[in-house]
Amino acid sequence: MFHAAEGRLLDIRNLYKFTNLEYLDISMCHFNELGKTVVMFDHLKNIKWFLAGGTIMKYLDEVWNDILQNIAANCTGFRGLNLWRHPFLPNLYKFMFHYGETLQYLDVGWCGSQFKGGDLNGGYNYNTDTRPNWDEFFKDISRATPNMEVVVFTAVRPIMSTETLTAMGRNWPKLRQLDLLGAKNVTFDGLVGLLTEAKNLQFLDISYTTHDMNVRLFQQLQEIFPKCDIKCIVLGMMPFVLRHEDVSKYEVEEA
Repeated sequence: MFHAAEGRLLDIRNLYKFTNLEYLDISMCHFNELGKTVVMFDHLKNIKWFLAGGTIMKYLDEVWNDILQNIAANCTGFRGLNLWRHPFLPNLYKFMFHYGETLQYLDVGWCGSQFKGGDLNGGYNYNTDTRPNWDEFFKDISRATPNMEVVVFTAVRPIMSTETLTAMGRNWPKLRQLDLLGAKNVTFDGLVGLLTEAKNLQFLDISYTTHDMNVRLFQQLQEIFPKCDIKCIVLGMMPFVLRHEDVSKYEVEEA
């Protein structure tokens, strides 16, 4: 395992010698040599977990697409990826389908430009003449990655329908943690469908997902699904977390 200090200017060449490394965390580090960063997985072929959220790269973020290609070309049995706040990742979809059943962890929080209208990029577009079919997209990626345990979709904006949320819960039977903060128009029925299917879910963040939610509805969710901690922040209301320790006494707890 290698974990770099936050804010550090990292010379990626120093990692080349760790050929048996499986877990690499370079989150919040700084780089200034693009070429050496892109090809590092020519040397680190045993990597299973790569965390690079918030990494500051000199020049352009497009380099991360080359890194994803380099991982896919060299590393087998890849399990976990964190690219939090890297907005330009058109190869992300191919990457997810490439590894499929081995993926257990994905954090693409605040990678918002991936989920706007137009082309889905990466060769994954159902109909180039219209906006992407996001419901089918989310159902397909969940179907292709059945062993997911932690998924962070913070600020992923497309509308997730009741059918889509239910399918995600069904297709991810091992899911323990799901972050949907900022997803648009998540409905109560969709959350019920998700929680009904995702029987191992322990934590769900649905903050800022809809203006229709209130304390009463979240209390109903917690009473129906007492094994899952549900976090919510709604504009104009105090943040609260619904916990399962005492269902009989509902409390609003500051998050």
